[in-house]
Amino acid sequence: MSKPSLNITFSNNNLLQNIQNVDGNVGFIGTGYVPGNLGKVLIINNLIEAESQGITSANEPTAHKEIKEFYTELGGSQTIYLLLVPSTVTMAQMLDSTNPNFANKLINFGAGSISKLGVFKNPLPNYNGGTHFFDTDVPAAITASKSFCQAQNSIAKYFRIIIQGRIANESSTVVFKPNAYGNGFAGVVVGDTIRGKGACVGLTLARAVKFAAHIKIGKVANGALSANKIFIGTKELGENNGLTIAAVAETRATANLTITNKGTDGSYFWLYTNTSIGWIFLGEYTKVAADTTEVAVATAITANINSNTATSGFSATRNNTIITITAPVNSGDSINTLTLIPQTTNDIAFTNTAFTGGVTAKPEMAFSNDVFHDSGFISFVTYPGKAGFYFGVDNMCSQDDYRLLALGSVIDACAKIVTSVYTNEIEAEVDTTEAGTITEAAAVYLEEKIKQQVAVSMGERISGFIAVVDRTTNIINTSKTKVKMRVLPVGYNTYIEVDLGLTSGNSL
Repeated sequence: MSKPSLNITFSNNNLLQNIQNVDGNVGFIGTGYVPGNLGKVLIINNLIEAESQGITSANEPTAHKEIKEFYTELGGSQTIYLLLVPSTVTMAQMLDSTNPNFANKLINFGAGSISKLGVFKNPLPNYNGGTHFFDTDVPAAITASKSFCQAQNSIAKYFRIIIQGRIANESSTVVFKPNAYGNGFAGVVVGDTIRGKGACVGLTLARAVKFAAHIKIGKVANGALSANKIFIGTKELGENNGLTIAAVAETRATANLTITNKGTDGSYFWLYTNTSIGWIFLGEYTKVAADTTEVAVATAITANINSNTATSGFSATRNNTIITITAPVNSGDSINTLTLIPQTTNDIAFTNTAFTGGVTAKPEMAFSNDVFHDSGFISFVTYPGKAGFYFGVDNMCSQDDYRLLALGSVIDACAKIVTSVYTNEIEAEVDTTEAGTITEAAAVYLEEKIKQQVAVSMGERISGFIAVVDRTTNIINTSKTKVKMRVLPVGYNTYIEVDLGLTSGNSL
């Protein structure tokens, strides 16, 4: 038997707190159909669990699609918080910061663990989303999400939102710019795995949480997405990152001329229009005895206008005393600014309108996916020599420090750490100087405590972290301790510029 001894093992890292997963879990809020599934938060860890709780392709096709694509892309299990709402609820209403029954309910149920929230909808067939390319509910949801996130941040819940870029009118080329909204809390994804009006929120969230917060969803080295095809509306995204927008048929502008008095024999009548290329003569008429009514005069003027169609390009039809004059195709972009100018001698009387209702023809054209990337959407790209689809830039709805999802996710993760560490300091004693300010030792303690925790919990997610306690505030009088913190993020090779050429030697 060996001699008695004392063995001491030095334990490390006991001063650091056990911080919850800084990268967090995912929440979904969207359209549901089965009454029993509406209004309650479901906790799901995989697709089988979702289906066992009634989220099947038959009962809840919209939610099932998003969840299935989430787990397919993720390639494993992870907690999802799901809240389904009636089909009459818009995305903006789901994100209403004052309504306790929608996103507020979901985030609060997650108790701070949700770091990404996906929002989707599938409205009833009679729903009107407007005449522009995107549903009017999309920009409305961007606006609502900012107030919602700010309210949740005030109670220490930090997360980013992915909004479904739902399409309203596929033939429109009017696209709003999310990056003009000054809202780094939310991003809008454009493009889906199936033809239709939706966008794949589930796929986007999966790539966002599949890797650490600082990893961009478009990182090519992480491989192509699980999606085999990507559609924007009914158009398939091709290898040139573009899609085709159908031709818009031209509707010619028209103006009305109404004869109100036939006038006396021998009266003259002339008709002109003023266009971007100058004055154009449309026709003339001289009152004769045979034209005994205003209808007869209108008939004669209509015939005269049509006799000049070959040279003027304008044509006319008549209904009673009203002559409808149609502008030619070559009126171009000024098609609705043409003026109709009748002139007369003696007593032929009339009223007239300007040209309206014209639409300039637009041929079938390639609507580049660059439009969406440049406007601040999250969308998809392909790369030469690489199979499959990838996300482009992880744009959020702003152009400030939080213009990228990765940057916002990193700051959210840091906020969770700061909250966990400094909550324990609330109402704690602080040593002060004779001037009532915090002592140097106490200030250094607070600085080092958070710096160590951030260093361990964030690791390679950031490049650096600074924390400085304000030594000038009179803490005795104010009971305030002010700390300024700054996170140095990692950089990203989003745009790589290469100067490639030939040389006669080993120099540039």
